[in-house]
Amino acid sequence: SESCDGSDNDCDGVVDASNGISACFTTESFPVGTGDLDVLLVIDDSGSMAPYQSDLSTVTDELLTPSLNVAQSVHVGIVTTDMVDPLRSGQLLEWNGVRFADSLVLGDAGLLAWTSGAITLAGTAGNFVETGLDAMQAALSPPLVTTGVNAGFYRPDADLAVILLTDEPDQGGSPTASYIVGLNFIQTGPGPVQVHGFLPLGPSCGSTLVGRYEAVINAFGGQTYDICVPNYAAGASAIGQSIVPMSSPTQLYSLQGVPDPATLEVTVEYGAGGSATLSTSAWIYDPTNNSVEVIPSLSLGDSVFITYDFL
Repeated sequence: SESCDGSDNDCDGVVDASNGISACFTTESFPVGTGDLDVLLVIDDSGSMAPYQSDLSTVTDELLTPSLNVAQSVHVGIVTTDMVDPLRSGQLLEWNGVRFADSLVLGDAGLLAWTSGAITLAGTAGNFVETGLDAMQAALSPPLVTTGVNAGFYRPDADLAVILLTDEPDQGGSPTASYIVGLNFIQTGPGPVQVHGFLPLGPSCGSTLVGRYEAVINAFGGQTYDICVPNYAAGASAIGQSIVPMSSPTQLYSLQGVPDPATLEVTVEYGAGGSATLSTSAWIYDPTNNSVEVIPSLSLGDSVFITYDFL
């Protein structure tokens, strides 16, 4: 088969093309965003966690109100680090008949109240082998997220934030790189996937072996705070400000590949319906930053598709 490498791989006499189709052609897609946010809380439910769950339950205002003030809607779901109990194992906890909180259904105050209650619902009867990264991955993967009990929580056009609460190291068996790749593979809105955590960092904590959690958090530029401090308000406030979703559409899109500028084509699929290929006067390619700026105003819910041949 033909590859984009300056050679005639399929020996048909044409370099970098086969049957009239360029092997150097690609399309990059960019969701403009919906202004929505999905927040997954991963809560350690082992025997020592009651005071830490209580501490986190008191700062849901700091953690979520900044996003509630801006977002079109916010979803909050909670899983525990127990991957042995078949009724947990990545399944979102159900509280007051609700599997995950939706600000459009419960209202802002209702979402905050549900989140505080559901955090402590996690309890302390979970398995002592804490595997929070496995729980995170299961919660956001098929079948749970598609046809299972988690269906509806995750939205591919919403921004995604994961927040971890644990006083022990992750004891999962997979390499940390697999969780990083998995999160990068998840389709989300225009904002980057975020991972933050309250972990045992200080001398007052029994364990500071949190390398697996920190590796994943650091891979996504996240923030880590000490679970053993008496007040989580400062950490929750900082994380809360960080996870606020985009409230207005971006007009600037960075490309992964380097295009032949003469082959660039920009198409917009409108959230309200229909699509249009923009004229070359409606966008600007910046070779220095390898980015395309779309000039006409876009709306939340639109998607931009940029096609080109590689140089």
